[in-house]
Amino acid sequence: MAKRSSSSGYLVSSEPSVYTPPPPSVRVTDKDLPAIKDWAVGKTYTVTMKVKMVHHAEGKEYSGLESDKNPKEHSAKLEIVSIKPADDEKK
Repeated sequence: MAKRSSSSGYLVSSEPSVYTPPPPSVRVTDKDLPAIKDWAVGKTYTVTMKVKMVHHAEGKEYSGLESDKNPKEHSAKLEIVSIKPADDEKK
């Protein structure tokens, strides 16, 4: 249970917090994917991407965090070669 600290006024929890990493994301412009001009925030769309792997890392090398459950987690940096909306997403 969180309690308010008397010195700082912030809520302080006595329970340990568990870090949950955010899902991967990409940022594109309408030059990359013109269809985004007609899309709405909060809706889900399907796109097809062709990517090139430009970096690969294993374990602590990338994230600095190593999980007991998955000490050899792999990560990659991907460069988008091409991106297009799925046929059913085109207007």
